[in-house]
Formats: sequence, structure tokens, C-alpha cells
Amino acid sequence: MIRRARPIACALAVCAACSCGGGRDRLTIASGEAGSGEAALGRAIARIISDRARMQAAADPTGGPVDNLRRMREGRADFALATADVLADAVNGQGTFRGATVPARTVANLADSYAHLVVLDGSSINGLSGLRGRTVSTGAAGSATEFTALRVLREALLDPERDVKRQALGLSESTAALRERRIDAFFWMGGIPTPAIDALSRDARVKVRLVSTASVVMLLQRRFGESLYTVLEFPDGLYGSPEKAAGLGVATILVARGDTPDATVFAVARALLAGSEGLRAVLPETTLERAKRPAPAALHAGAARYYQETGR
Repeated sequence: MIRRARPIACALAVCAACSCGGGRDRLTIASGEAGSGEAALGRAIARIISDRARMQAAADPTGGPVDNLRRMREGRADFALATADVLADAVNGQGTFRGATVPARTVANLADSYAHLVVLDGSSINGLSGLRGRTVSTGAAGSATEFTALRVLREALLDPERDVKRQALGLSESTAALRERRIDAFFWMGGIPTPAIDALSRDARVKVRLVSTASVVMLLQRRFGESLYTVLEFPDGLYGSPEKAAGLGVATILVARGDTPDATVFAVARALLAGSEGLRAVLPETTLERAKRPAPAALHAGAARYYQETGR
């Protein structure tokens, strides 16, 4: 976390030149589940901040966006990766965050998370309705995958507690359970390619297939607002999937605590834009050309100043 006990003038010097009495402040970035693109993206962000902004930064592995924003609310994260739908509830104190808003402010709208629905090739599941009566992992309890998967199931007229045999497995547990045929399908919200799913698809013992989740996008837009969800086409052959598939998409956004010093966020935004090739190396969908796209949380003043001064 940022140590704020030092004099204000010295703290600003740290942000600008990262030197204060020979010390270095440490920024904490809440990233994502092990094996996810978001965990890799968090590590890349930390490297870029450390190298280009010359501030000490570390990415913490987490349970994903819900966990990330809870950590931010509790003061355990300076920056966090969050999906737009989870972020909307967090800043408005709704749903999982009812009664306790999160002081998050947008730094950059980075990429899209895709709603993956993964089955073994040869499965008779060809759409969301095919999940009825099946054993399905909807993601770890309290995760963003679970958050979105439950919305998807309900809009597909499936009761998550009665119409499917639901298991709350994390990403690595889900890939193992599908490989061992202990589940019929699993949901995952993440960028593409997701390393853990990519590794599963390269296992000679199994062949996986993606099932479209886009059929409920319009229904979700009507219920939660058109800006949160969109339809995204998976690239042909992703994970070796033999069929074309479209997924529900939701933005992945880098946010900072609202009380993080403006100079710190300015320096982070500048470093990320300068080092954007490092982000794309781990998550090709990442692009800072979209950084200023609207998000559920207002722009942090430091990020707003960076965009204004550079015209980006």
C-alpha cells in the first residue's frame, strides 16, 4: 500500500521522481485468479510501473474483481482490475456491495472480458438451454465469474439452484474437473486467450469447445443498462474449438482508490501508455486506444489530467 505518513512535499516528489530519502513507495495491484489473463495482466502492470514510473509495485493474486474491489474498500489495494458490471454495483453500493460503496476511480478501460462457456467436444450442450440438469461450475464463490454467470443463467430462464447442478469452482479447479469429466461445463469470465483454458486445450487427452452465451446479451442490456454488456465474437479456432462462438462481453477496467494521490495516478497512466506493448504481450486484447471509454466509475483526477495534457 502507499505509505502516506511522509510529508506532502516529499510524497509528491516520490510520485514525480520516485525518490524520497532514498526510499521507494510500494503500490499494491489486486489482479485475478491464478491461471487467468487478468493475473498476468496485473503482473505486467506492476512491471511497467516499476520500470517506467520507477515506483515499487506488486500484483497480488486474488479471487477476481469482486475480491479486488472488496480489498480496495478495505484499504488493502491501491489499484485493481475490475469488470464493468461488478464495478457498477461496487460504486453504487448495490448487490454484493449493498450498503458499502467502494471508493474506486477509473484509470483506464483496458480490454474486454469474454463470458466463456467451455464443454468437451462431443458434448450435446449447444446452447444455454442445454445446461438444464447438467453439472456446471459457475466460478468460485464470490468471484466475478459467478457474478456474471448467475445473471446469464437467470436470463436464460434457468434457476441456478434448481435447474443446474451447480458447483462453485475456481478456474484451475474447473479445468481439472472438466478434464476428469466430473462436470459437464464451466463458465469463466476473462480475457482471451485465458492461459489455463489454453493449457487445457493443449492436453492430448481432451478436446474442448466453446458454447455461445450471446443470446442473453439484449436481455441483460435491458435489465442492467446497454453500456455494461456487448456481444463479442471469439476468434476462429480459439482453444482449438471447432465451431464459431459468440460470447457476452464486459469491459475490464483498471481502477485506483479515490484517495490515491493525483501525481501517483498521473505517473501510472503515463507509464502504462508508454509501455502498452508489455500489456499486449500477456493479453493481446488489451489496448490503451480505448483507455478513455466511459466506465461505471468516474475518472480519477490524476488520470483525467494525464489525458487532458496529452490529448490521448
